[in-house]
Amino acid sequence: MSKGNLSKEHEQLLELYSGGVLGWRQFRCSTGLAFGEVLVELGKRGLALPRVTPERRPEQDALLERALGGPK
Repeated sequence: MSKGNLSKEHEQLLELYSGGVLGWRQFRCSTGLAFGEVLVELGKRGLALPRVTPERRPEQDALLERALGGPK
């Protein structure tokens, strides 16, 4: 797949995905591209993988505190 083979819409979605505006599931459903293809296309355009910052849940914090011997 060369840089010019993606449609304008797919290129825009790729930029939104790279910027963290569009999630993987939405991107995948909209484009049908496999993750390996996405990596190649991001690289061709000098775009980075989006950063994912998951929300911490109280259960996770409690488990971590228990594991580290913190408050119970």
